[in-house]
Amino acid sequence: MELKIPSNIQFLVAVVVIYVAYGRSAFVQERMMSHTYVNEDGTTEKFVYTVYLLFFQTFCAVLTSKLVIFLLRLPGNAAPITSYFLVSATFILAQFFSVHSLLYVSYPAAVLAKSCKPIPVMLIGIFVLRKHYAFSKYVYVGMMCLGIVFFSYNPNKGTDHATTMWGYILLAASLGLDGVTGNFQEKLVKLYSPSSNHLMYYSNLWASFLLFIALLFTGEFADAMSFSQRHPQVFDDLLWFGLCNAIGQHAVYFLVRNFGALVLSTVTTTRKFFSILWSVVWFGHPVTNLQWTGVFLVFASLILDVYKKTPPKAEPLSPASPEVTHKEDVEARSR
Repeated sequence: MELKIPSNIQFLVAVVVIYVAYGRSAFVQERMMSHTYVNEDGTTEKFVYTVYLLFFQTFCAVLTSKLVIFLLRLPGNAAPITSYFLVSATFILAQFFSVHSLLYVSYPAAVLAKSCKPIPVMLIGIFVLRKHYAFSKYVYVGMMCLGIVFFSYNPNKGTDHATTMWGYILLAASLGLDGVTGNFQEKLVKLYSPSSNHLMYYSNLWASFLLFIALLFTGEFADAMSFSQRHPQVFDDLLWFGLCNAIGQHAVYFLVRNFGALVLSTVTTTRKFFSILWSVVWFGHPVTNLQWTGVFLVFASLILDVYKKTPPKAEPLSPASPEVTHKEDVEARSR
């Protein structure tokens, strides 16, 4: 007798997994990047090995996606392995800029900035593709821009504005590369229609290879290993970070296939808001009323934009279904 789990239970489980997995991942990431480690001789240092961190993330994604492909006995990959290279290269560069920005801006600022994907998409549409948008779209994007300006303003005199600006430049580069990755994924999906699990597996496989080469050529691998030996607690955080990101990606894929992109947007938007709130409370980031206004403007614009769209009427698909669009895959990778 086949056990059928009610759809509402499936939905709740997927949402809980996304909140817990990405919440835990964000927590250990911020803890690693912001914590001051004390050496035996009394000197202090910080974890600055972004490539090393991303290698753990992509390697864990390779292992878990391969495991899912094996357990579900999914059909073989239809796309040439080399066709995933550009997707992987732009995806991992976007991830690198996003993670590296945490050396210059707070985690709440990074999450808020990464939530503003419609801004570069709209700018590219206007100036490159010559598109026209509804008036409401301009209002929502304007709210996002104003929210970022409000949140970026910090009256504390000790703030290094040049350093903070560099962090926002990295985040802007990450957002732009997210859009480029989407275009490459769209072309790949149209040509070969790979399953989401194969897309996740081969993209992260290439990314792991590229990151490993970068680790060797830059010497960061030896430095990071030496740091990890001095501070072995970092290994636990690295493992949690990689596994939680991989599990979260699988939960996102399941949710978007079975309940639609609109539901996914709502879940991920609220998840990012609570990540900011948790980070502020746990790590004690000082946030002014003006900055909270900025947070409200960004997330209000996202929610208004999401609910303005008409939800698609689609039957639930099985977890092994290959149908997933490039935009949904970008959403999965961007947490």
